[in-house]
Amino acid sequence: MKTQKSVGWPVFSLSFTPSQDTLLVGGGGGATKAGVKNALVLFKIVDHQLHEQSEHLFSSDGDGCMSIALHPKDKCLVAGVNGSTQEIEQGTNLNCKSFVITNKKLRHVTSFQSFDSVDPAVYQKIARFSNDGKLLVTGASDGTLGVWKWPDCTPSFTKKETREIVDLSVDPTNGILGYIISNKLVLLDLQKGKPRAGLEQIKMGNQLYDFRAIRYGRKQSEGSLFVVLNEKSKKGSYIQKYNLELKLGWSKQSSQKPITSFAISPDGLLMAYGCSDLSVIVSSTNQMERIRQFSNAHGFPSTCLDFNIDASLVVSGSADSTLVVLPLGSEKSSSWIYILIAILIVLVGLLLPHVIDPQPQVAI
Repeated sequence: MKTQKSVGWPVFSLSFTPSQDTLLVGGGGGATKAGVKNALVLFKIVDHQLHEQSEHLFSSDGDGCMSIALHPKDKCLVAGVNGSTQEIEQGTNLNCKSFVITNKKLRHVTSFQSFDSVDPAVYQKIARFSNDGKLLVTGASDGTLGVWKWPDCTPSFTKKETREIVDLSVDPTNGILGYIISNKLVLLDLQKGKPRAGLEQIKMGNQLYDFRAIRYGRKQSEGSLFVVLNEKSKKGSYIQKYNLELKLGWSKQSSQKPITSFAISPDGLLMAYGCSDLSVIVSSTNQMERIRQFSNAHGFPSTCLDFNIDASLVVSGSADSTLVVLPLGSEKSSSWIYILIAILIVLVGLLLPHVIDPQPQVAI
């Protein structure tokens, strides 16, 4: 049973911390909606209920929090939040803001500029840390890709694409950065910025597909790259699984509607995705076996979602100002029960001939 909470402002980004029950959520109404907050909030989840622990409010003249990246080792994060229109046009938009979490509170540390556009419509769309926490990667809606040394936030290298950076992911094992724009997937050496491999826009049958999300596998699915494709006609979506050399493993239709958000569980066994029909679906990363579907999760499609550390919960956010907590614990337990039953049936089948003699002895 899902649990829903209204936060009072559109939700555009969220991420679980390494703590099992602590969630960071960002969003806001921007500079055009009077009275709607621009906020970054730390929640604690107790019995599937969300309880606010700390709130940081951004200027009402600026934008909402559009992206969040948690550091993999330290209690710190970055948030993508534009300043005022005046700051953007003057070239002083310190849009990438770092925070630390101390005593269950958010504290702003510093800010820097991750793109140089003076267009108020441009924003930091996505950010990720490298697995060792020494590099931060940012992607902006004007096509700017930036790799920054952490924690001093000095540039390692930047790259400019012709379209917005839709999504990006860093391979946890060999330092490869994967990113997508709508019609191209690129793999780069994270240290040197040199291209390693790529894919052009994919066509299946007579249909062209846009790249929508990219994620490297984690733990149980390490060595894999998951790619989400939305049909340009908006009539469906596919998820594809590649190896690290971009050899296709499988390609399967995920929904009759476009996918709007995507995440991989920390153990690498599950994937979750929100669709434009308002549903949230959880499937396996092995062969995309569907585990659970939550219909009408929000009033608007999911904009962001994430698993908690043991993948017993998925939390999804939406521009309708709601968060939903979606429990997976019973479904995961049930799957183990089915596996145990299957093992017992096999064991019984093997042992039965030794217990029951098929040819009874005849008394003489």
